[in-house]
Amino acid sequence: MEGTAFVLVRSVVAKPDDREQFDRWYQTDHIPLIYSKIANVNQSWRFWSKSDAPVHYILSEFSNMSELQASSEGFKYLIDDFDRTWGSRATRTRDIIEKVQHFSR
Repeated sequence: MEGTAFVLVRSVVAKPDDREQFDRWYQTDHIPLIYSKIANVNQSWRFWSKSDAPVHYILSEFSNMSELQASSEGFKYLIDDFDRTWGSRATRTRDIIEKVQHFSR
């Protein structure tokens, strides 16, 4: 049985002067693009690190790994868009993860 799948993207926006523009671009341009290019993403969350100020995260949820993998062309488009917009002003890494257990109170 497949668990819920996620893509976790960690970006580093090194220059403090770029962070507000990055945040605005993510909200107004990139998130709508995510939802137009990757139809099977269930939901996403964005975060700014409080322990490492230049670090930004987005976590996107998919029903299962097959749904995530079916979006590979959309991800290529998003990666190209990020690179065109930010070049060397922001770096990022991606991780594909699968939920194996959920804890709650």
